[in-house]
Order: sequence, then structure tokens, then C-alpha cells
Amino acid sequence: MLYFIYTQEQLTSVTDDFKASQTAAAAGLTVVNLHDLSTLSDAADVAAAAGALTGETYLPIDGGSGVSPRFDVIRAPHVGDKVSYAYNGDYYPCGTVTAISPTLRKVTTSTGRVFYRTRAQAGAWRSRGMWSLVHGHVSRLNPEF
Repeated sequence: MLYFIYTQEQLTSVTDDFKASQTAAAAGLTVVNLHDLSTLSDAADVAAAAGALTGETYLPIDGGSGVSPRFDVIRAPHVGDKVSYAYNGDYYPCGTVTAISPTLRKVTTSTGRVFYRTRAQAGAWRSRGMWSLVHGHVSRLNPEF
């Protein structure tokens, strides 16, 4: 989960560190996360501010009416990112991102695996209908089986 830290009305930092977000909140700063976003427009505003601050691409996400929390902001995949693919608690490294379509619909990795965004405003990319793209090199098997 990403935390967006604001002073007054200006975004000052983006972090995925819960402790850093708690420290910022204790210092009187405003911390926004997915639980604070009530519309896709709110998510788009936060994504635009994060992109302007960091120079990276952030995407507003709408999980659909059956999902809670419905709205979120994620960092988009970038060429050169280390990635893995996962399903049901099993994670396998998948090289690095080598290509991304201009619409962010298709992501190709150095191993040749191709992931497609599941819906226009979704935060998930899938390969072969079930394998999910995840950030970082993760090699882990579900201990339940």
C-alpha cells in the first residue's frame, strides 16, 4: 500500500513504509492511502500529484463496485523493473520489464512472458489468464500445500 504525505495541500512524499506514514501523521502531516479515496477523481488527483513530485507514472485504480476499498493509486510498471509472476501464494521471478505498450495494457518481460491489464482501470496484469505480475524478484511457494 502506498502512503501519500501532504503538508497543507501539497504532496511532499510518497512511501510504502507504514512506520514512515505513522511518523508523518504523528508530526501533524496529512497521510492519504487507499482507505481515504472515495472517488476515481480523488485517486486521479493523488496520482497526478505523485507523478509531478516523483517523475514516475502513477495510476488511479477502480476495483469495481464489488470491491472495498474500491479506489487506489499504484505505481505503474516501468522498463527495467524486476518482476515476478504469482498465483495462489506461489511466486516465481520473471526477469525484468523490457517493453510496455503506450496504453499500459501489455507488459513484456525479459523471459518472454507477456502480461495484459485485466480492465482499463484495473491495477492487475495477468499472463495466461491466471498468473499476476508483481513487483520485485520473489521466489516463494505457498506453505499451505
